[in-house]
Amino acid sequence: MTIEQDIAPDLLSINGDMDKLDQVFTNLIENATKFTHNGGKITVKAYNEDENVHITVSDTGIGISNEVISNIFDKFYQVDASTTRRYGGTGIGLYISKLIVEVHNGEIWAESEEGVGTTSHVVLPK
Repeated sequence: MTIEQDIAPDLLSINGDMDKLDQVFTNLIENATKFTHNGGKITVKAYNEDENVHITVSDTGIGISNEVISNIFDKFYQVDASTTRRYGGTGIGLYISKLIVEVHNGEIWAESEEGVGTTSHVVLPK
């Protein structure tokens, strides 16, 4: 698996709690890593967008169906909640990430296609 970054050289600062925001991006990158197989790719991008900084974490992993993607930021939600599920986790990381982003007056969401990958978006005010 490869991890690439594309950070705008003129990226402006975000006024926020560095430890909490680090937790958000750690959660997003760990999820991307967990669901991307060997030979896959994860890309982290950050760029200025109007009065905000827009950060994306994209992967070429297993993806998430349209039927459940709106639930992934819910507390304790697991796409595969069966007792024989392949991927671990508590279902709380994305929920906590959402709370942290919202406290920073930002937005978080994900777009995905099964078998193609997922892109998580975080938009925070400059």
